Amino acid sequence: MAYKYGVAVGLKNVYFAPLVTDDQGVTTYDAPFKIGDTITVKPTFEFAEGSLEADDVTIRDDAELIGITYQINTTRFAPEIEAKILGHRIDANGGIVMADGDTPPEGALLYQKTLDNGKNKYVCVFKGVFKDFAEESQTKQRGSKNYQTPTIEYSSYRREDGLLKYEMSEEAVNYSATAAAQWFTAVPEPVAATATPK
Repeated sequence: MAYKYGVAVGLKNVYFAPLVTDDQGVTTYDAPFKIGDTITVKPTFEFAEGSLEADDVTIRDDAELIGITYQINTTRFAPEIEAKILGHRIDANGGIVMADGDTPPEGALLYQKTLDNGKNKYVCVFKGVFKDFAEESQTKQRGSKNYQTPTIEYSSYRREDGLLKYEMSEEAVNYSATAAAQWFTAVPEPVAATATPK
């Protein structure tokens, strides 16, 4: 059965696009590249919250979204990709050199969710950084094979123009197949907004 509105059943194409400029309304990126074969992407929304009570009632209760933290579990990282997204160096022996002053580049996170109706949902998080991760090691067990996969954190925050995240679904009325086809070749930018649906 083909459902009009699908439920997410899969994940693929997790990419990172280094940020080049984000100043005075001008934002540019380098070309996106795939970070690896990804198992899960788990977002956690971060809010600036506050409440005001007076006369035994709540006068104000506000929560402002300030960023999203993503836990990204992959099968593994190629050494060149790991060094690139974390700001480390590759030496002449092919080893990753971690040193004082290493700074991960800011950039956009892009990925694709597959739905059970055969359609897709595309996600772009405009600005954030990856953080170094600890890899757990475990001895091999007789009679079993335990795959040990790394989880890396990507912490996002708003661009200078206030944009944080952009999503596009094939189920949307104004869905653009052209925009979807270009999603992983250049960071997508929202077009002129229409009114909020009623």
